[in-house]
Amino acid sequence: MKKLLKKLIVTVNLKNLPFGKFMTKSKAMVKAQEDNPGMVTGLDPAATVVKAKLVLIDNKNTERKNLEQTKKELTGEINTLRNDVTNILTDSWAGEVQKASNGDVDFVKLFGFGVKGIDDGHSEPEVTIANSIPLISEVLNTRHLHQDVSIINSSTKSIALPKGAKECVIFLLIGTTEPSDISQMQYQGATQKGKFSHDFKSDEAGKTAYYIAVYTSKATGKPVATASVLAKLLIS
Repeated sequence: MKKLLKKLIVTVNLKNLPFGKFMTKSKAMVKAQEDNPGMVTGLDPAATVVKAKLVLIDNKNTERKNLEQTKKELTGEINTLRNDVTNILTDSWAGEVQKASNGDVDFVKLFGFGVKGIDDGHSEPEVTIANSIPLISEVLNTRHLHQDVSIINSSTKSIALPKGAKECVIFLLIGTTEPSDISQMQYQGATQKGKFSHDFKSDEAGKTAYYIAVYTSKATGKPVATASVLAKLLIS
């Protein structure tokens, strides 16, 4: 067996590996110790302890996948039920309320319905970059040193851009103190799909990622000066 020169340093090389490769390599390292008992002394904790932790990771990963699948299924069921309610109120109830109202707008409003072109006596406001902002609805550590960000419109609660917006840009600060102004944050990229992802460096683990999303103007290409809402999550 080729001996390792004393001046060389043994490395682990597990940081920043994708989850699958991390698990494969870690399990192989534990198995090598089990297959060659006594060749390496002084392991603390022992290989059995590390193996138990890897088994726990596998179990937690399976649990996470099951929860993600359940979330998808529940989302589908909720959307189906929402469509059912919308169709009933649109195709059946609205017509009955219209017949019973005899043209009385207040009667229609009494039952929670609207009149085309009228809402509380005014035309319904158009959703634009002047009256809506991008809200970061969710930030998740989806894998080691990686976060996924979800963004919605404050008025519509959907990912659709408001009228006049070119895209949604993301600003980020990594640290331990919350920024007081967007000028302290760094531009990271843009999205039109309501999704943004970021990979962190290994020395950033344990710090906090602070995010702000801002719409840019289609006319000028510059960020619109609206009050954005800060989102944050510990990097793990």
